Amino acid sequence: MTELLYLADPYLTRFSATIVERLTDQDKYGVILDRTAFYPTSGGQLHDTGTINGITVYSLDIIEDDVIHWIGSPIESDQIEGVVDWERRFDHMQQHTGQHILSAAFENISNAATVGFHMSDDYCTIDLDINRVDSNLVQRIEDLVNEVVTDNKPVTTKTVIRNESEPHALRKPPPDHPVLRLVEVEGFDICACGGTHVNRTGEIGLIKITSTENRPGNKVRIEFLCGSRAIKDYRFKHQLMTDLGVAFTTSIEDVPQSVEKLRGQIKQLRKQNQSQLQRLAEFEASHMISSALNTEKGKVVSAVLTDELAEHAGTISNSITKRGEMIVLLGINAAKPRLMFARSEKVDLSVSDLLRLVLSKYDGWSGGGRPHLAQGGGPKGQGDSLKPILAEALEEITRFT
Repeated sequence: MTELLYLADPYLTRFSATIVERLTDQDKYGVILDRTAFYPTSGGQLHDTGTINGITVYSLDIIEDDVIHWIGSPIESDQIEGVVDWERRFDHMQQHTGQHILSAAFENISNAATVGFHMSDDYCTIDLDINRVDSNLVQRIEDLVNEVVTDNKPVTTKTVIRNESEPHALRKPPPDHPVLRLVEVEGFDICACGGTHVNRTGEIGLIKITSTENRPGNKVRIEFLCGSRAIKDYRFKHQLMTDLGVAFTTSIEDVPQSVEKLRGQIKQLRKQNQSQLQRLAEFEASHMISSALNTEKGKVVSAVLTDELAEHAGTISNSITKRGEMIVLLGINAAKPRLMFARSEKVDLSVSDLLRLVLSKYDGWSGGGRPHLAQGGGPKGQGDSLKPILAEALEEITRFT
């Protein structure tokens, strides 16, 4: 059984120990120590990293009562010196203690129990047993939790026999263990937890809710940041708003108004652009129709579109098929070449069948669709195949007649 030194002192980062077992798993090396200050992933909190005799510890597992330290290479000596990455450890202590306070605040204010906790390298989340969280509630919660931080309350731990925990007003049901480790934020929260926490709430620095998300089963996920993570997030967003202010030549406070004005301008420009594109499509359609080939099935327009017109293939095709009995065979010479076949409503021809028939003769090309509209594509760099494919499609149409 590995003695867990972090339970008594989460600030301990250097320790000596003895290797009691060595493990290998393919190209992975693991050691079990008689005691450790390394925290393994557990209870939603991420594992520590660091070194053992100068060799990197990159992950940890806990199996029953043993902690497995997965390291980069074998260790010959049985006696080791371990060093925990303090920056990562303290970050986890800030996040985990902040989570306790945040969960207690939601329970106190809205009677919302925390049913899940997850910590990643960039953010943390809690899942609440509540169907909705609005901006007013978020603000009340943030005010309360940061008041607890400012009060610099002591955070203490104690180990009790399970029956002895009953007088304590635990925030959540304790795990089914005979001995419980209780973590208490003085006068605010107490719950059973085996993680690492700061000694006083002031060390958390700041607790910031960054987003809320409705989840299945009438749950709400709260994403939050504590301490240095919250400062980095503020720094990034402040710089972003400053840069936007410079771009809009306005103050940060007026950026939202400038963005809204820009959105209106873009909406208007899109309408104007759509109108111009429609006129362009009508012009191109008329130009193409003037050189269309007459067949018994109808007039056939066949063309490979230039780069300028490629993204408007659908508009051009639609404009042509509205003008009598028309068949449209378009090639789009892009990075991955594409084909678009279409026909007017009264034309007795399935362009999807035509497309599949023609493309069956070309490796790497495929397509399909409906009788009046079909599309296909080919491998990158096969734009030279577009003209032969269109010529063969035209030949098939004339053969049908």
